[in-house]
Amino acid sequence: PYARPKTDILDLVYTGSDPYEVRRIANAVAEASQAHDAAGAQKDARRRRGFLEGQLRETDAMLERASRAYSGFRSGRQVFSSTQKAGAQEAGLVDIDMRRAELDAEKRTYERLLAQGRTSGEKVGSSLRVLVSSPGIATNPVVTQLYGQLTDYEKKRDDLISAGAPQSNPDVVVLNELIPETSVRILDAVRSQIQSLASRIEALDRLRSSGASQIAAAPAAESEELQLAQQVQTVQKRVDQLQEELQKAKMAEAVEAGQIEIVDLVEKPGNEIPNGSSRRLALGVLIGTILGIAATMVLESMNDSIRRRSDIEKILKVPGLAVIPRLATSAYGSRNFVQRALPSRSSNGRSAPTGGREELVTITDVRSSAAEGYRTLRTNLMFSQAVQALRTLVVTSASPGEGKTTTAANLAVSFAQQGMRVLLVDCDLRRARLHKLFDMSREPGLTDLVLGLNDADAVCRQTSVTGLYLLPAGPLPPNPAELLGSEGMRRTLETLAEAYDLIVVDTPPLLAASDAAILATIADGVIIVLRAGATETTAAQQSMQQLNAVGARVVGAVLNDPDTQVPRYGAYYRYDYAGSEG
Repeated sequence: PYARPKTDILDLVYTGSDPYEVRRIANAVAEASQAHDAAGAQKDARRRRGFLEGQLRETDAMLERASRAYSGFRSGRQVFSSTQKAGAQEAGLVDIDMRRAELDAEKRTYERLLAQGRTSGEKVGSSLRVLVSSPGIATNPVVTQLYGQLTDYEKKRDDLISAGAPQSNPDVVVLNELIPETSVRILDAVRSQIQSLASRIEALDRLRSSGASQIAAAPAAESEELQLAQQVQTVQKRVDQLQEELQKAKMAEAVEAGQIEIVDLVEKPGNEIPNGSSRRLALGVLIGTILGIAATMVLESMNDSIRRRSDIEKILKVPGLAVIPRLATSAYGSRNFVQRALPSRSSNGRSAPTGGREELVTITDVRSSAAEGYRTLRTNLMFSQAVQALRTLVVTSASPGEGKTTTAANLAVSFAQQGMRVLLVDCDLRRARLHKLFDMSREPGLTDLVLGLNDADAVCRQTSVTGLYLLPAGPLPPNPAELLGSEGMRRTLETLAEAYDLIVVDTPPLLAASDAAILATIADGVIIVLRAGATETTAAQQSMQQLNAVGARVVGAVLNDPDTQVPRYGAYYRYDYAGSEG
């Protein structure tokens, strides 16, 4: 098969001397591929249905026990309902218990599927398909994005092999490296989600304990009745949810269709085009053009990504501090997807250092529109009434690949160029990158400083920019979230804030790990970086909800535009600061 550029269409080509035999074989292969894909989709649907049926049986048993206990209490005590007297407390606790049951079910789903992936004899790709298709997983944008990358890598590898490329082909070798790496990143994202869910369950338990203490002040009979009735309502709601999800799973299983759709089979050889075909062909082209335009308009209207500065203020209710246009061509280049995914290789097979200096446009290309965008961001922060007392600033994003590290580095450079004493801290301990941008070593760094293994003078290093110092990540600890949320981390930032005018902190994405939300609670302000045309509204809103839930102070958002998605108005956006003066 041959893939059509920029489409999901594959052309199945088969050649032979007998046109009727060629047609029969080509059509048979297409239909067999479609049937195989449909069978796989049904198999995934059956697994999901079986899982939901097991959950429903357990929950039905819980409901039966709760109903018996409540009925036995009412008949034995002959007490009146306490719903009206404690209605407000009951409603609140029911909501808390319902939310906790949902989070606990989602957490157990993640853990059970991870355990199945470790113990089953199936291939990792099959386990990941079950994981992504399970209830609740599909709502995680990070997992969905990584799984999309994985399937894209597998498709490109299969296309190369189908075209005759051997396993030793460089592109096939690189793709074979990318596929297991991406699988591991998916599992890491799921584990981070499990940790985040556990923290949220603990918070709900504390909240419920506080509410339950109010009910305990009521007479013993009324309090016990209220708790039993609440338990019945909570379990009943969970049963209703599982029944609804099970019905959807059964419908998906009943539909005998996968992702492969046959657009056009081979026609009977030798058919002549009847008279009037030119007119019909012209009419078909016209209708196709109209439908194509209409489809483009519909797809544009369905685009759920953030593309304008006004989208930030309308959807997230925070100021849009700046729009960062596309960096110079050298920063992005025209490398193919394989070169973008892996670091460049030297002749001996080791990773060749790149330094990443082309991303620091505030140093290498100070007259570019991107550098001017970072200076605009600096100016808006300096003159904003809401951030006058800003000493520690967290820079984060919703998902990976949105430009938070580049933004944090260039913003720190811009403040230092203004004459301030600035410390840039790399708190993305899992995927630290700031030391590469400034061509420094990763160790010693933040981990050593927080654990007391080195002092600040030994780990905070002067960069080539006057007034700018870098604190790299240091060695990766066993539990980064625990280290960043420790009392030692809080004391470290407070001590460093006394020695510098501003501390800029680069953190992991909000939806990939809980580290950013933890650091946001001890910083003076937070900036969230969004990528125009790529960051979905849902992901941005979930990120804001996480920050609001921990009481973080979000001073604004930055719209990063490396793909030129932000609509341009007039000639101001492309003004060339490198042009002639005057």
